[in-house]
Amino acid sequence: MAYSTGYPTIHTFSSDGSSAIEYSISIGTTEVYQGKILPYNTASATIDIDIIPICAEYLDTFYEDMNLDSTNIAAMPTSGLFGSMNTFTVNVEDVTTNYSIVYDYNTDHEQPLADIRYLNDPIDDKVDPRQRIFTSGYNTTGSQVYTYQVNTGNAVSVSITNTSNIHLRTVNLHTLGLSVNDTITMGMTGYGTNTYTVVRPCRNRFALYYVNKYGGLDALLCSGRSIESWSPTRTDVTLYDDRLNRRDWQQKRIYSEQDHQFQLNTGWLTDTNARKIDHLIYSPKVWLHDLEDDTITSCLITDTNYSVKERRYDTVVQYAVNVKLSQKEIRR
Repeated sequence: MAYSTGYPTIHTFSSDGSSAIEYSISIGTTEVYQGKILPYNTASATIDIDIIPICAEYLDTFYEDMNLDSTNIAAMPTSGLFGSMNTFTVNVEDVTTNYSIVYDYNTDHEQPLADIRYLNDPIDDKVDPRQRIFTSGYNTTGSQVYTYQVNTGNAVSVSITNTSNIHLRTVNLHTLGLSVNDTITMGMTGYGTNTYTVVRPCRNRFALYYVNKYGGLDALLCSGRSIESWSPTRTDVTLYDDRLNRRDWQQKRIYSEQDHQFQLNTGWLTDTNARKIDHLIYSPKVWLHDLEDDTITSCLITDTNYSVKERRYDTVVQYAVNVKLSQKEIRR
């Protein structure tokens, strides 16, 4: 059974109360914690230990290593083991118990406990033929089949043993030779799919990739106008005043850094899709894909609150999202 860091995970064992009991928690062969229950000189009792505060320290996402540039689409490349899910072994007096624990990204505690989970919930189903789309999921009980299918063609699938790991499948749409209104269906066989529609690559310069609140990786095409800006910070020093050379510097700039910023529009979203915006705005890990030069860069969302940018006929809405590249641009 899979457990979640959003809830206590209780390990229970018995003690006669007359002597100290030592226990440990390990990941594989690596011991990460040692604990001791002191004697309390009472009748035998049941001891409950919540292991989540310890295990949660060893769970995080590592999508930074994702294989976004792979062109090996036929094999649906795996982007690695992300550490978002792991198996912990509790050892009490040589009696061991294993717990598969997955990180809970959802602040509302909506994520259910499950041994098999499809982790995608994209905000919109429109994609640019130059971007990437993803399928994320896990299966603690054995193998899982991931598929993608273009239009009504033959599905490409791969079977992966997902025990105690969240896996990611990446499809680079640029390699598929897609046309406007083509569809791509991706998902985990038997547990969920999403179908995306290709739109004309006109005025669509950027896409955002982000870790959603379930721990999966999703993509959002930013349609329409984008605004690019820079915020420089400069450091100057005062030098010797060369009165005979007006082309020399009395004040010289020795260091300049700047934040590279973007205001992006989500495009028109239905009310149903617009409600999923929290997947993006709460995400601690977001990447900006410049579709024109095919560069993918980590970024930060700078907004502290959100409001609807525009509403049309009370059926579709549009959001503005402000981001900046996480790495400053520096010149010395």
